[in-house]
Amino acid sequence: MEKTEKHVIWQPNEEIYKAGDNPEGAYLIKSGYVYIYTSGGLKLNRLGVNEIFGDASLVLKKPRSVTAIAGEHEVHALFLPARSIDSFLQKNKVISALIRKTHLRLIDSNAQSEELSKDLEKLMAMVKKTETISEDITKLVEQMRKKVNKTLSED
Repeated sequence: MEKTEKHVIWQPNEEIYKAGDNPEGAYLIKSGYVYIYTSGGLKLNRLGVNEIFGDASLVLKKPRSVTAIAGEHEVHALFLPARSIDSFLQKNKVISALIRKTHLRLIDSNAQSEELSKDLEKLMAMVKKTETISEDITKLVEQMRKKVNKTLSED
């Protein structure tokens, strides 16, 4: 990672931060894409130009709950220091409360998505082991898994 003033550049597929890291700030994407993954490796989202990431852990005063990885191309972003985010939230109590509640819901949704994905993987493994199960059930489970993965990657 190169850091010039507040401009940050990541190379393709470079890890920006991982779940469990302590936050130093958030980032506003200026070019490229960033992928967000759960600690278990489930892809939750692809973020692009003019989207902010890394702010949830600052708002909630907790370690990172997800891993962020640069996409297939170089990513340029503006670094937003924690003190700037804190200052903004202190001045805007109502917005701060809304953002906090939204982040709590997002973290809960991420955890539920990861749990559902794991359950679908277990179910698929069971279906594949059972010779007497119908092909229709196998297809249905596979369709469900694709829908979950598609929905998560579109959000």
